[in-house]
Amino acid sequence: MNRVCILTDSSVQFTRPDFGVEEHIIKIPFARTSSLTSSTSRKVSRNKDHFGFESPSELEIRKLFSNLRRDYSDILVITLSSALSELFSEVGKVIKQIGDAGHIQVIDSHTTSVGLGLLVQIAVNLATQGAALRDIERQLRISIPHIYTLLCLPNLSYLAAANFLSPSQAVVGEMLDLLPIFSLEDGCLTAIQKVRTQRHLLETFQEFVDEFCDPVHVVLIKNGNQLKAPVFRDYVINNFPRTVYSEQMMGVPLAELLGPQSVGLIVMDKQT
Repeated sequence: MNRVCILTDSSVQFTRPDFGVEEHIIKIPFARTSSLTSSTSRKVSRNKDHFGFESPSELEIRKLFSNLRRDYSDILVITLSSALSELFSEVGKVIKQIGDAGHIQVIDSHTTSVGLGLLVQIAVNLATQGAALRDIERQLRISIPHIYTLLCLPNLSYLAAANFLSPSQAVVGEMLDLLPIFSLEDGCLTAIQKVRTQRHLLETFQEFVDEFCDPVHVVLIKNGNQLKAPVFRDYVINNFPRTVYSEQMMGVPLAELLGPQSVGLIVMDKQT
């Protein structure tokens, strides 16, 4: 038995709709935070000792590893950014406890959604070609610095509910009626800019894409039709003809964590 299982989490999204059914992919489900509600009515009720998505318990993770090791020789865990959940650290604790580091490895993707999905796709493609765990891990660590994530998070009460902000910060921020933009830099959620309108938001995204010479993927992530982006789409397609551009609906887990008005931009740069 020499099979590598790719274990990720339910925030993952793929550029190919059928990719998530690959037999080597197992998803760790996050508990639903709540049904989507307006940001003005959302209450801060989460455990103050935790932030972001609440990780499964150590016992649940241990049981999952035990079950998977019956069918797979190795397990590679690729989690969403450790800035958005404690899952990465909890998985690391379990690996140390069971002493199976040679056959189970965990990687912090420093991203989420489609960014996480791109890494999982790379890992699965290598696994199906028979690559060893260490070689898959090495390639992912090379790829991670080439994936860039911007998040526009206007529903600040959702960030407060997830313990990213204090309730007072959220109230003041939403009163200003601005669109705050965050980046995920080395796994850290960092506020970089505030804009006033969706047009300014897309202009910021366009300026960000312009920093790359020839990106491999540009993915705009949104909820429903709240953001019209034909000008941005045409700009990317016309100026980066070799780049794969797509627009995707934000997955329910991430929308429940970050708020229904959240917008994301994922850029995967070419590896030199």
